[in-house]
Amino acid sequence: VSVPILILCSPVLLVVAGLCICFSPLLILIGVPILFAIVVFALVTFSSATVIAIFALLICGIVFGVVGLLWDWPRLFINAMTALWYKMEDDNGEGNDSPFSQLGNFVKNFIATLWRYLIPSFPAVDADLSGFPALLFREPCKYHKPKNASPEEYKKEVWIYINGIATTRDIAETNRDLLFEMFGRPIHLIHNPTDSILVDLIECLAWKVGLLGTLTNLGSLVYKQPEDVLKKQLTRFLNQSDVEKVVLIAHSQGTIVTGNALTDLLQGPTCDKMKSKLEVYNFATCAHNMPGGTIRGGSSPSVPGVKSIENISNGGDIVAWLGDLFQKAFYLLSNLWIDANGKSLHITGKSVVETFLWGHLLNTHYLKPMQKHGKYSGSVLVRYMNQEKERQRTSEQGSPPSPSPSSASIVMKEKMT
Repeated sequence: VSVPILILCSPVLLVVAGLCICFSPLLILIGVPILFAIVVFALVTFSSATVIAIFALLICGIVFGVVGLLWDWPRLFINAMTALWYKMEDDNGEGNDSPFSQLGNFVKNFIATLWRYLIPSFPAVDADLSGFPALLFREPCKYHKPKNASPEEYKKEVWIYINGIATTRDIAETNRDLLFEMFGRPIHLIHNPTDSILVDLIECLAWKVGLLGTLTNLGSLVYKQPEDVLKKQLTRFLNQSDVEKVVLIAHSQGTIVTGNALTDLLQGPTCDKMKSKLEVYNFATCAHNMPGGTIRGGSSPSVPGVKSIENISNGGDIVAWLGDLFQKAFYLLSNLWIDANGKSLHITGKSVVETFLWGHLLNTHYLKPMQKHGKYSGSVLVRYMNQEKERQRTSEQGSPPSPSPSSASIVMKEKMT
């Protein structure tokens, strides 16, 4: 093959590979071999332009896989500004409505968010700090009770949300508010505070595959406090006799925390209650181990499990490709991806994938498409959302709402379909 032909083929194949991956991220099975061929061509032809183009494509894939495609950016900007403008309330729902206070809070949050994203912080302290000293320390990892009262229909339900990386308290509260708006259930928040994007990524590595295990104690940078808080709250609610259903919603790094927490709890005394009460809905599952749900092929787990698990992903979410989507697309290869304990990638539960959607952020790329555009129709969460819409409609009309379907009936109907 002559060099001129190789020089001509390199950019052509680059375009084809890019179209394959952009049209459908699941076509990465086609795009990756083509990109490999491009690298070979680049080495043969010594085409620096092709090499630069490859790196540009990879960078675009990473950017689009996190913040979505270009037409998603205005909505992302609005959601970010809304979160920063958020009026901080205490756990009793009290806050300051003054416009000047709102503006001052926005400026403070903007500076504080940038600082927390870029600068690693010291471990959290119990002291009530404000201003610049507060920025030097990590926000506390703690449980926050719901801000809203529960409608009578949902009195026996407990909904918990645990966030992913780079999430300040303000952003977590914004996501929690949207979850309440969509599902009508008061949301218990377990805030997994950010330690800067860099340290958060190190934490993900440590928690996902068990590396750096010796650094997870004594207030070091890599710590497991979110997992401990989650296990404590799950155990508390599962053991309450007046609670019939516990729904856990996790996102990104929160799915890693969830997977590790379930692994421990399924070996404890609450395992029977988890089987009858606990439903888990993971957005952008990047955990290494997610036990307790149905395994590949739809069969039930051979070990004690939970009532149901769903892994909800966008086909163009690069983080989800580190967990559920990788196992779904490369099942045989996933057996070769082992953690520090020698265990292979193992994600159980139903996969709900929107193949043509891009982006990783919970509010902009997952919840809003579910709420506004009818995405993830195969998820039980959509049925819960429609149930809440019906409750609100009948309440506005002044007629008594129809009996709410139980968790068991909703999940059973999902299995039948």
